[in-house]
Amino acid sequence: MLDACFHTVKGGQVIPDGALATDYFYLPAAIRSIRLYVDKPPLRLWGHAKVNSDNDREYIIADIKVYDDGGNLVGEIFGFRADRVEQSRTDDLEKCLYQADWAPLRLKGTRIAGGANLPDPDEIVTAATEG
Repeated sequence: MLDACFHTVKGGQVIPDGALATDYFYLPAAIRSIRLYVDKPPLRLWGHAKVNSDNDREYIIADIKVYDDGGNLVGEIFGFRADRVEQSRTDDLEKCLYQADWAPLRLKGTRIAGGANLPDPDEIVTAATEG
């Protein structure tokens, strides 16, 4: 739901004439605060972003108001910031993939050396599927 609200910020973005949209690609970086005024948000929401464009376009800051179908204020997102990221001009697939590199560590506060003796993930999947 939050992701959809963040897209309202893109609509308020000013891109200079002649510039490519790919030169102005932003990713969410921070939120100052969020206020919710309902216990359970409705299935459909409407977002309205007030974009502050008083910067060098290296980031965008906006306040976003979220409404239900009846126009009632459901929540507010204050100080949403998206930072500009540079896109690669190549199709280097290696740079597009995330890879986890696990390192065995001792559980904090246990004073026990060695691994946690957890079962192999394949064993867990097998046990879960066998019921």
